[in-house]
Parts: sequence; structure tokens; C-alpha cells
Amino acid sequence: LERLGASADLVSLDPCHPAFARRNGDMLLDAWIFAAASNAIDCVWRAGRKWVVGGRHIGRDTIATRYRGALDDILA
Repeated sequence: LERLGASADLVSLDPCHPAFARRNGDMLLDAWIFAAASNAIDCVWRAGRKWVVGGRHIGRDTIATRYRGALDDILA
């Protein structure tokens, strides 16, 4: 089903990641799925908005701060 103008969800991989060395075509996908760690992901777009840049979520610092606060509340 094709919807013109629909938003896209995309992932881009870090082409310099060691898991992708000397691989091309379908071998790249195999290397990502079976050999690469999560740090092989460079960018992620959800509904057309970029959420991960350079392998780091744009809200990482805020999320980590809120998580630590929640733990403090629970464990205090």
C-alpha cells in the first residue's frame, strides 16, 4: 500500500564501523544483524524526525537525569 507523502522511519549505519569492513550489498545487512553491536547505528528518523544523531539519542541527557531521579525516589 503506497501513501504519497507518508512519513518515514529510517535507520542509517556508520559506514566506518568495523563490522562493515570489506562488505557490500547484502553482506552489509548480514553484518549489521549478526555481527555489529548497537553502536553501528549512526542516525534514526521516526515519522520524519531525527531522534538519534551520531549514535546518540537527542534526549539522552534529559532521559538519564529523569531516570536517576526516579531511582532516587524509589530507593530513598
